[in-house]
Amino acid sequence: MRGCQRRCPRLSAASYLECGIVLDSQRDPVISRALDELIEEAEFVVEPVTERQARLARAAYADFGRGSGHPAGLNFGDCLSYALAIDRREPLLWKGNDFGHTGVQRALDRR
Repeated sequence: MRGCQRRCPRLSAASYLECGIVLDSQRDPVISRALDELIEEAEFVVEPVTERQARLARAAYADFGRGSGHPAGLNFGDCLSYALAIDRREPLLWKGNDFGHTGVQRALDRR
């Protein structure tokens, strides 16, 4: 990966794996390679999951996870993305309404 000359976007290693699994299930090598090309072009930093993030993700699942009754209904990967954002004190990029119920700062806040 090239050196990032600005504040680089971060991606949890677990979210990278989850996205890769979904794309690989399409059995299309072009689609599969596109993920890695996108990550490289956008200069994403794939961050390892730390113990602190695992604990934050576990707490997020208890508070906001599917089956908790909370309107966010976060899944496994969502909880790890949430944990990375909280741990790094950085905004989170998402679409849809799920994370909007958690209080995490949105990266592209539309006002």
